[in-house]
Amino acid sequence: MIGSQWRKWDLHIHTPSTKMNNNYGLIDDELDKFSTILEESDVYGFGITDYFSIDNYLKFIDFYKNKYPNSKKLFLPNIEFRLDISVNKKSEEINIHVIFSNTINSGRIKTFLNNLSTHLRGENNAKKKCSELTDNDYSSATVSIDDLQNCLNDIFGKDNCYLVVTAANNAGLRPTNSPRKLTLTDEIDKVSDAFFGGTQNVEYYLKTDRYEGQKLSHPKPVISGSDAHSYEEINDRLGKNHNVEIEGKLVNISETTWIKSDLTFEGLRQIKFEPQHRIKITINEPRQPRRKIESIKLNFPDDAEIKNSKSDASQPFCLNRLKKELHFSPYFTSIVGGRGTGKSTIINLLAQKLGIENKFFSETKIYNGDGSPITINESSKEIEINGTNEIEYVSQGTIENLANQENLTKLIFNERIRLLNSDLLKLETSLETEYANIERNIFIANEIIKDVTLKDSLSKEQATFEAIIDSINDAEYIEITKRIGEITKNISEIESSAKDYTELLSEVADLISKYDNKDFNNYYSNRINEIIEILKNLEEIKEPSKEKQPIVDEEKFLENLKKDLNDQKEKLQKFFEEKGTNEDSIQDSEMASDKLNEIKLKYESVNTRLQRHIKVYKTNSSDSNKLERLRNDIIESIDKNIVSINERLKTNDKNVSLISFDHSFNVNLFLETLFQDFIEEFEPYFLRNTPKDKIKEALYCIQPEEVIEIENGDIIEAFEIKFHDLGFNEDANFVRILIAIFSDKWNIEKYKNLIMKHYYNYPEYVKINGKYGNRELSSCSFGQRCTAVIVTLLMTGVKPLVIDEPEAHLDNKLVADYLVHLIKEKKYDRQVIFATHNSNFVVNGDSELIHCLEIPGDKVFTEIESIKIETVHKRDLLLRLEGGIEAFKTRENKYGI
Repeated sequence: MIGSQWRKWDLHIHTPSTKMNNNYGLIDDELDKFSTILEESDVYGFGITDYFSIDNYLKFIDFYKNKYPNSKKLFLPNIEFRLDISVNKKSEEINIHVIFSNTINSGRIKTFLNNLSTHLRGENNAKKKCSELTDNDYSSATVSIDDLQNCLNDIFGKDNCYLVVTAANNAGLRPTNSPRKLTLTDEIDKVSDAFFGGTQNVEYYLKTDRYEGQKLSHPKPVISGSDAHSYEEINDRLGKNHNVEIEGKLVNISETTWIKSDLTFEGLRQIKFEPQHRIKITINEPRQPRRKIESIKLNFPDDAEIKNSKSDASQPFCLNRLKKELHFSPYFTSIVGGRGTGKSTIINLLAQKLGIENKFFSETKIYNGDGSPITINESSKEIEINGTNEIEYVSQGTIENLANQENLTKLIFNERIRLLNSDLLKLETSLETEYANIERNIFIANEIIKDVTLKDSLSKEQATFEAIIDSINDAEYIEITKRIGEITKNISEIESSAKDYTELLSEVADLISKYDNKDFNNYYSNRINEIIEILKNLEEIKEPSKEKQPIVDEEKFLENLKKDLNDQKEKLQKFFEEKGTNEDSIQDSEMASDKLNEIKLKYESVNTRLQRHIKVYKTNSSDSNKLERLRNDIIESIDKNIVSINERLKTNDKNVSLISFDHSFNVNLFLETLFQDFIEEFEPYFLRNTPKDKIKEALYCIQPEEVIEIENGDIIEAFEIKFHDLGFNEDANFVRILIAIFSDKWNIEKYKNLIMKHYYNYPEYVKINGKYGNRELSSCSFGQRCTAVIVTLLMTGVKPLVIDEPEAHLDNKLVADYLVHLIKEKKYDRQVIFATHNSNFVVNGDSELIHCLEIPGDKVFTEIESIKIETVHKRDLLLRLEGGIEAFKTRENKYGI
């Protein structure tokens, strides 16, 4: 069972041999043809109509049931009468219909027709009863509204077995400005349960101020019927919109009527109570929410047990025997039952299975009979869910949690603005690209600082070794050291190149492995494949194990160089021995000769890398103007969404104050987070025992966003001026720390990047502010905050809304007078699933599907009965929400209802 469903209905269709305007023909098999057309049509509920009589209905039903004994279609007797008064401009009598339940005994309807008098007179001048009319009488027969109403009351009493439906168009209620006729119209309106008409009538009959007097009118449904009297009219009108041109204007003769209910008279009768939501006149089936949970199926072991963490005692899991699939209406499903029947557990299992952690399973555990735990997560085999995996789940504690201002506003931004706004997502994606560059540049700036430091160190080492060598001016020494330097350089270059060669081949092999066989048909993919083929054809790749003669020659040459180097070192040692130089000098000299060229090569390498980093940094540098534009665009996008949300939250209901939201940049959070990053980047500069709050105070004496606009060379001066104006001691540690940091331009670059990383990230620091009436949510009472939460949840968002006991913390009057009406409006935009024991939500909220849970008598396992409001024979299950029928009657008598 999936609950009350939309189906096409035609409650005004005449049978062959109808008493007037019979245009079907007179052939013998008319009922056969008529029955076939109705069975094969996409209309499911019919009002089989005739004037002043039920005979043709009974004849049709008898034939139809024999022809289609398994048909699922519904046929209701519709008796059409003509009143003895007219109120419209054409002075036409009013057509009024009585649609009876198909379950009522036809003998009672015949008794009703035997007792209802017309204005025609027969023998002895007595008024003819409806059942006494002849073929010549039907076109002129009329009844009075009083006789009709009294006869219905006399025969059927309080039995809710019929609906009175009056024609609003053509032979119907189109009153002139006559006060008398307007009063008559109001009286007929009061007697009527519904009206036959079209879309042009719907708004009028939903009004509560239709009557001429002060008395309020009830909203009433409008039904469009085909009023077919021929096969041609059935073909043109049945389940379709049909317009004709009258006096140069297109007029709706028939429109498609959709009714959301069971295919029962009681289902139809619900349109009387829900004229706005149970019936729609439209070509297409009324919309359903796009995201839907269709069903949940539980399959827990028969011996599963449940244990609460607060107690060691375990008990059988009440849902063990609940094996059948539990469906959900696409609109509003209620799960009801007493405490301990498992209604909240089903809701929690649904959420946990969909990956939403909830408190229930942190306090409650389910175990197999052998004591092993059953883990509830997305891969749990014990639970199967069909439908969307996106829901908005509100546990019993969530409303209370969301009543905290910060949590509700986070939900507004993440679930109502960011999730549903594709423009904002695009802007955030652009922002993320910029932030990737900022993060990259912070990393590069650190690498540059390392390279500058290393370069300075190498420069000092080079000067030291050059001093040792320069102290020896002998020509022979110069010649030998020159030769040693040349050889050392050659050796170093060859070994370095050999290492690069090996690494290059390894990287080429990795590239081939990474990009080989990319099976995409586009330019980039094709070009990648071409490059990979070139790499594959390299000699070293094709034959990696083959010994290359050039390499052998180069290795031989390297051996000779090393031998020559040793010879030169021996000559140098002999030179110092002949000169009488001590051993330390020899070692210093030898080390200087070896190291100097290494240092020079390393210096050149570091310098090359440094220049490359600087070039990459400049290329990657983010444009603060571009970031500012992105920030402004994001703010504008959020503005639009906030306006849209506030529009949806507008209400004129006296039970609820206006709920609204705005947004701002959370400056305090921005400054705190930026400073934490500042500490992480520059903590090595901090002096021991220097209070961080003093560093923070000094750092923010210039607003971060202003620092971005200051030239690097002017930063220290700008801070010094501020320090002076604020009276900071220039020798104070926190001042010296900042001056030391900003003395390095690359530290300034890092700080500017940190500022951009945070300041322009508006979504990260957006602060959504809520109001209830004219008060900030944070200063409202707990009950007011809970009201704001539940109203905001219902009126915004698109995911299925699943709430466990939404009535908690809510005033019953608010539920009855406002929230149930809100649910009826919003369930067409998003699916609603409640676990509740509040009858207002279930009944007045017109729940399309109700799952009633109970554990009978002394049993321990939950049993379930799935019903709808129109399920008459199970209505006692709903009455239990009111404490049972006797409790309901007691309150009814007590309040004098």
